[in-house]
Amino acid sequence: MNASRGQIQDIQILRAVAVLAVIFQHLRGNLLPKNAFEGAWWHLFGGGWVGVDLFFAISGFVIARSLLPRFDAVHGAGDFRRVALGFWTARLFRLAPSAWLWLFIILLLCVFWNRSGVFGTLETNLWWTLSGVLNFSNYLFVQYFGVAKPGASFVYWSLSLEEQFYLVFPFLVWLFRRRLVWPLLLLVAVQLFSARGLYGMMFRTDAVALGVIIALAQDMSGGTLGVDRVPLALRRLLVVVSLAGLVAVGNIPQDQLPTRVGLVALLSGLCVWLCSGRDECLVSRRWLADAWLWIGARSYALYLVHVPSLFFTRELFYRLDVPLGEYKVVAIGIALALMFVAAALNYGLVEQPLRSRGTALARGIESGGRKSSETPLAEGN
Repeated sequence: MNASRGQIQDIQILRAVAVLAVIFQHLRGNLLPKNAFEGAWWHLFGGGWVGVDLFFAISGFVIARSLLPRFDAVHGAGDFRRVALGFWTARLFRLAPSAWLWLFIILLLCVFWNRSGVFGTLETNLWWTLSGVLNFSNYLFVQYFGVAKPGASFVYWSLSLEEQFYLVFPFLVWLFRRRLVWPLLLLVAVQLFSARGLYGMMFRTDAVALGVIIALAQDMSGGTLGVDRVPLALRRLLVVVSLAGLVAVGNIPQDQLPTRVGLVALLSGLCVWLCSGRDECLVSRRWLADAWLWIGARSYALYLVHVPSLFFTRELFYRLDVPLGEYKVVAIGIALALMFVAAALNYGLVEQPLRSRGTALARGIESGGRKSSETPLAEGN
């Protein structure tokens, strides 16, 4: 593994790319009609859904990179319980406060800012709130898909899937140890060649597994799987080409390319591997990198707030009796401003303070009252 287990800036930039792709994807249908820019370049970005798989691969890599060294020191059931409980505690404080806060805000908007009905019914949003808190939103999405309009927190399906995976992940590490790579490779292979129905999409774990495999292989080899041997300029080019390939594959209909979701997972894993070196390949022009890093650090908050911001903007235009179709650029600008302001406030006031608190608690749990090590806990989602 890298000599330093701190944050990798290239991975943060990948997070920014992932969340912007998802936001761009959701502008159509959630803010503007899907045909709002018909015939223009807009349709080329219908593959923004691949940002979720990129998030999955990043999350698998980052979590495993943090957790695997701590499990190396586990020698008995007591050690396992402390490490696993510390891991789950850190995850809870990292994700739950912001997620639950925005579930509550969505309920308030559904009641008090919903004259147009854009937020859906209170009953629907209550179900989605419950599924978000208890992490079964991906299952609920399957029940709603094609039957009824989901709640405004429908993006929580991916958070539920991740938390389901990480609930069992410590047990997998404990059971398989260094052989974990083989069941994970089997999991990836089975999904790569399988037809993805609704359950296959809402419970897809190949991208997360690939992220874990990269971290595991690097940890076992004590290096970066050869990525540092690739010249920085070539790595940068390969990342750009891989991201373009992600979007391109995401635009191909499933019936024309049945393995497209598996290919998206593989390309996402490739991007993570290319950005996992000791030397950063994407951080070149400092001012530009700072902007991407700012977005990447707030990517989780942006993911939570972007749909409520889009719906809020639609309701605003409805109340002002302003046609969205005639002011598309203005509507997008307002929605983006709301997203970035809300994400910045959430990051500074909720996410970071409680994340730090969770990290401190987790270290205390893992150390069992002894002086804790300085090995960082998971970097985040």
